[in-house]
Amino acid sequence: MITNLEQGRRGLKANRVDPVRVVIGVDDIHPESSADGVDCGGDLEHGALGLLSRFMERYSRVRFTLFVTPDWRRTGGEHVLQWVSQNKSFRLDLPEYDDFRSLLRRLHSKGAELGLHGLTHLGNDPIKPDREFQGLAFSECLQRINDAIKIIRDSNLPTPTSFVPPAWGTSDGLFSSLASQGMKFVSASYDSIHDEPLSNYKGLRGVSNLVPQEYQGVLNIPRNMNFQTHFFVRRGYEIRLNWSMERIRRIVDAGGIISFAAHIENEYSIFLGNGITRQNMSKFEKILELLEKNYGQVEYRTFSELGEVWLKEREHPQLWTASS
Repeated sequence: MITNLEQGRRGLKANRVDPVRVVIGVDDIHPESSADGVDCGGDLEHGALGLLSRFMERYSRVRFTLFVTPDWRRTGGEHVLQWVSQNKSFRLDLPEYDDFRSLLRRLHSKGAELGLHGLTHLGNDPIKPDREFQGLAFSECLQRINDAIKIIRDSNLPTPTSFVPPAWGTSDGLFSSLASQGMKFVSASYDSIHDEPLSNYKGLRGVSNLVPQEYQGVLNIPRNMNFQTHFFVRRGYEIRLNWSMERIRRIVDAGGIISFAAHIENEYSIFLGNGITRQNMSKFEKILELLEKNYGQVEYRTFSELGEVWLKEREHPQLWTASS
């Protein structure tokens, strides 16, 4: 309910900011291609990363954070299990992925941030094996994070400062290990469903679903919007678009940031629906037009940029715009 979000503004002192701030995170970036089974970036300019690249050329003010998994291993569908058993590797620093690494560098030069999305995306959770860090101790988390950072550095890519836990699986050891490596910004909570000021869906629960919040030595940046068009009803595109704009209005009125959760792929072993597809990009384009029409100035940030701005404003409260 709108009332709940208004209470969240008063309780968390999340003042309305001008301009409206928008972040977009795209998870699961790795060099798997449609020839392997699913385009997760490996189709290069002909696939999902190409759609993003051309979108960024048309809308240079829009910033994306691409959360990379540098040694992708994932269970789920039978074909994926077969790849793991055959030791099919999508490790980022392999020689055969030079074109993929070059494309990531070009996207970075256009303003995209490269964040970290685990090491393999595969953990020990028997219920949901893709929760790589679920329940892991500090030492295990630290080893995985260091291994991931080494692969990214060996790939001649910028060292990430933002992190999203695979499948929203977390542990106390994860946050302390991230902080120890200077990775200040995480996005470990996701709730695009409930109209409540606190996240209560996936990942961390009970943290703000409106604004960044410090948590165990890092700054959590919530994700409160789903980058999805598909809806299982008649004329679903129009209904989903209207629903998105109404949710955006409620979040902005409550003083929140707009934080989109997307995947590079639209379907892996399950239907995700929020992938980088022509349909979803077309919908997002319309949302941007409505955002700028309704609110005037809209400020697009990467996750690390937003985190730095937020921390600076916490140090200098006079920079905040008072809520009306």
